Amino acid sequence: GSLRCKPAYCTSPAVADGVLYVGTNAEFVALDSQTGQEKWKSDLYLIESSPAVVDGVVYVGAGFSLHALDSQTGQEKWKFATSGLVFSSPVVKDGVVYFGSKDKGVYALDSQTGQLKWEFKTKDMINSSPAVAGGTIYFGSYDGYLYALDSQTGQVRWKSHFKHEIFSSPAVTG
Repeated sequence: GSLRCKPAYCTSPAVADGVLYVGTNAEFVALDSQTGQEKWKSDLYLIESSPAVVDGVVYVGAGFSLHALDSQTGQEKWKFATSGLVFSSPVVKDGVVYFGSKDKGVYALDSQTGQLKWEFKTKDMINSSPAVAGGTIYFGSYDGYLYALDSQTGQVRWKSHFKHEIFSSPAVTG
């Protein structure tokens, strides 16, 4: 099998345990990474977020929500709705899923239940995918700030202003 999509409508894939997971503007699919054979398909749409796969769960933003899907079946485990589109790719660290939304918020959810642990609002939308290291979550916002928040509480550790909006994702080590 093959999956064809326009570059503007395909996410970067994730590969885990021999399965490739990728989204388009109209669907989210799991393919055998060796053969391309479709394992399952979901009708999630408006996917600009690249998936994260951790402990048998696929986390992906689609439309106005972050979804947690069973990696083997595609069945939805939970979904968390925001009031803006979710183009930020999720990051999972120590049982917490972090992601941003065009509703100006960054969210920390329990990775098993989808329950909100904390939320932080900026002054503009967030497309930047977070990076997490050393107990800190880093992300940029269209408000021109690069933020560093405590990953457990969501409290600001520091923020740095730039001349223009930040839509790219930071990279950190540690």
